[in-house]
Amino acid sequence: MWFALAVFTLVAYVDAISNTTQCPTGCNCQVSSSSLTVDCRRLPASHVKQLSGELDSILSSDHVVNHLTSLSITNTPLTHVPASVCKLVNLTSLNLNNHKVTELPNNCFTKLTKLVTLSVTGNAIAGLQDGLFDGLQSLVSLDLSYNRVAFIGLRVFSNSSDLTSLRSLSLWHNRLTSLEPWWYYRCILGNKTSRVTILLGHNLISNFTNKLRFKFRCGMKRPYGYLDIRYNQMRHIMDAFNGWNMVGNSLDTMMMCLTSIQALGIHFNFAGDTYDCDCTDFELYKMVWRFPNSPFLNDVRCGASNVYSTFGEAMNANSVPLIEFVCELKDHCPSTCRCVYRPANATLHVYCSSANLSSLPLDLPPLPKSSVKYKLDFSNNKLPHRLEHRPYFVNASILDVSNCGLTEITMEVLKDLSLFSVVNLRGNMFQAFPRQTNTVDISAKILIIGGNPWSCSCDNSWMIGWLQSLSDQILDPGDIVCRSPSRMYGRLVLKSTAEDF
Repeated sequence: MWFALAVFTLVAYVDAISNTTQCPTGCNCQVSSSSLTVDCRRLPASHVKQLSGELDSILSSDHVVNHLTSLSITNTPLTHVPASVCKLVNLTSLNLNNHKVTELPNNCFTKLTKLVTLSVTGNAIAGLQDGLFDGLQSLVSLDLSYNRVAFIGLRVFSNSSDLTSLRSLSLWHNRLTSLEPWWYYRCILGNKTSRVTILLGHNLISNFTNKLRFKFRCGMKRPYGYLDIRYNQMRHIMDAFNGWNMVGNSLDTMMMCLTSIQALGIHFNFAGDTYDCDCTDFELYKMVWRFPNSPFLNDVRCGASNVYSTFGEAMNANSVPLIEFVCELKDHCPSTCRCVYRPANATLHVYCSSANLSSLPLDLPPLPKSSVKYKLDFSNNKLPHRLEHRPYFVNASILDVSNCGLTEITMEVLKDLSLFSVVNLRGNMFQAFPRQTNTVDISAKILIIGGNPWSCSCDNSWMIGWLQSLSDQILDPGDIVCRSPSRMYGRLVLKSTAEDF
């Protein structure tokens, strides 16, 4: 009896549609007791107005409105969603794939509160306006891939009290250029057994904004999900975390929290080949080297930098030695020099060798961190004869002023020598240090002073004891020789005595 009743219902439903109108011209239809599929892939664009009318005629019948739970309309030249679709309040599945729809209607889907799956792929939708999906608490899957979505209203996905059942959201292959941290408000609705998947790959995302005023804290509600933003236009992963206000005052704290979340709650997929593998993301790379099993940088490739394999291909970021993650700094760097920050050894290298300098720069790029030191290479320039102090000397570890024609060094600079680990004065025109030098604590680990025309005169005899006290620090003692007077010419200074002068 129940079987007979079901057959009768199915026949009545099919007859109801058939009696309302035939399948739209040029389309194929499949009908069951609660579903309707319309495929119009052979319909010419010139029939779009006729098609719209025929669809409205079919979908407006009382029987369809009351009983239809699954509707699929695909492959048509339609530029808008038929108004009759918005009246089908019993729909649980709606497929509107492969049309030419440019905008989703307001106050339409909000009426379809029983929807579980909604797919509108392969259209020309330009944006998602606020309120579009309000009230769809039963919606589990939303697929908007292969459209032209360039903007998402701030409230579309950021209300955690709405779309509470949503577990799959796809915006693959659209035209998004920026991303708000609304993914967090979606993923906190997931759990260990039902995670939220958000697919944003193959867009144009390079900017990460925070108009939502999101602030990440380690103890906040744990998200459970998968955020896929593969193959966008990002240059640095840290751009995302900085833009979303996730770093706060401590990058280390954020990394610890993310490591915990990554393991237990959410997985980020940043794969792509547009990354500048430089100092900006250094802390992330360092974390991955510390935790080699972490999937955090899987398929992240250094494609927008000078880091390449021996075959000229972009390298995986997690295979690049940490010492190669550097940044070239332009701000305040002397015009003929290169300034390179190397976080792996906490140095900022200032390369000014053979840079046509006529004096030492007055200003340099600021140090990124207090623990970073300058390495200063001013060699092979025609500097003024006197080597003078610069404020940045106090934050430098290496000073190279070799082959610069220097004849005199000030006492202020001599006091600076205790700050450096390496000082290179080789190949200049020094004949002697100031007499007061022996009162200064020269604690430089390496002192290079060879190749100068040292004057072994009576007035300079004090230098013997002073230089011999620094013998453990002097790198090239065999190159420190007397150049005058003639009777001492060529004698090794450190092998002489005061009486020889």
